[in-house]
Amino acid sequence: MSKVKINENVFKSIRGELGLTQKDIAIACNIGIKTVHNIENGLSVTNTTFSKIKEFLVSADILEELQKTGLLWEPSMQDLYDYISDNLEQKGDTEKHISIQSPFTILDIQASVITKVSQAEYDPGIYDPYLINEDKDKRFSNIHEEDYINMRKQAEDTSLSPSNLKKLQDACLEKNVIWKHSAYFGSDSEELNTLRKLSKIIESAKLNIDKEATSLNSLTESIEKENAFFECYSELQSQGLNIFLGWQVLNSGPVPIIFIVDKDIKKLEYSVKELHPRLHLLPTDMPFYSLREYPGKTFELQSKIFNGITKDFERVKKEGITTFITDAENLWIEACQNIIEEDLGGHKDFMLMANEMGYLG
Repeated sequence: MSKVKINENVFKSIRGELGLTQKDIAIACNIGIKTVHNIENGLSVTNTTFSKIKEFLVSADILEELQKTGLLWEPSMQDLYDYISDNLEQKGDTEKHISIQSPFTILDIQASVITKVSQAEYDPGIYDPYLINEDKDKRFSNIHEEDYINMRKQAEDTSLSPSNLKKLQDACLEKNVIWKHSAYFGSDSEELNTLRKLSKIIESAKLNIDKEATSLNSLTESIEKENAFFECYSELQSQGLNIFLGWQVLNSGPVPIIFIVDKDIKKLEYSVKELHPRLHLLPTDMPFYSLREYPGKTFELQSKIFNGITKDFERVKKEGITTFITDAENLWIEACQNIIEEDLGGHKDFMLMANEMGYLG
């Protein structure tokens, strides 16, 4: 099914200038209110829906109304027509950012922190480099709710390589998995029928995930299920959908996040609440990473050598994004520097090791 990505910013600004509600424009264009909501949240629509919207917005009555607003500076009817025609459709590959409200985070926090109900102390025995004033053998910490932070990540496009597609298949079979859709599903439900078929294949495969084939017949059944999985995936691609794969790292283990998006999405970032990286990265890896903070207390883990903290701070700050502005994140720097001295033989040996691992190239 052919789809069109409407520029939601242009669409919302025109609707705002006209003083129309989502319901008003849905009735005027003879489309569903949910479709209008989806458009303003970045979802694609069918060519038929796009034609209805464009026909309404470039009608003589609407262009006359727009002339009275501040959409363009003293526009003619032709100016407005050209503006809408040229800008209503989002051209080229698009990017998307999705925030995940994961139920597994809540479950993990409940299982990890000390609860008033049970009065039981949860001791995961995780090495915590923040405890820099403690002896090494005492740097083990209980997990608390404040140890969970919003991490900003980039999902993998599963269509780019066979290895990514195999990762997707394995992720679908995980016990804990999050499915998130951010795509347009047509009223004829072709895509939904394909997803139902895919769901049955996944559930059937889960029943036999740990079983070895005891006959040639059971082996061929397993191969057929795998082939059916890839056929469904190809079918979704032909229907204008794509699948991205992300992960949420919790104390209980990694949880896959599977995103179903429109095919024109070429880059997908997401933010998800999970354990602070200090509690799931190896101590010897920590000096190679820093945290960049985005608005809204969302952090991104990035590969960077800790050999110029002040310089890095000033450079990143000029880009409009601040790094290490809290006392907690300054502790991250101090903890990593401590690891360099105690575990990696000091700054000189650390730099040699970093060079050998390709971090300085």
